[in-house]
Amino acid sequence: LDRTFGFSDNMKQYNCDIVSEIEFTEPNIENGTRNIIIKSKKIYYKDEQNKVVDREENLGSEIYKWNGEAFVENE
Repeated sequence: LDRTFGFSDNMKQYNCDIVSEIEFTEPNIENGTRNIIIKSKKIYYKDEQNKVVDREENLGSEIYKWNGEAFVENE
């Protein structure tokens, strides 16, 4: 969770959080490995306390696959 806050009203576009949800795929039958899926969104707030949501922006998804040594981003 990344948070940007404390800006004046003229910088309100920076009053937001970036939230990521992490999911795992089902294990591969052959070797048991799983892929990691990261879905991110940016939530903008109307107030300085970050309690009233103004809007949400979908930032897309990233998929990481196991290459035998580490998880790498799928291209």
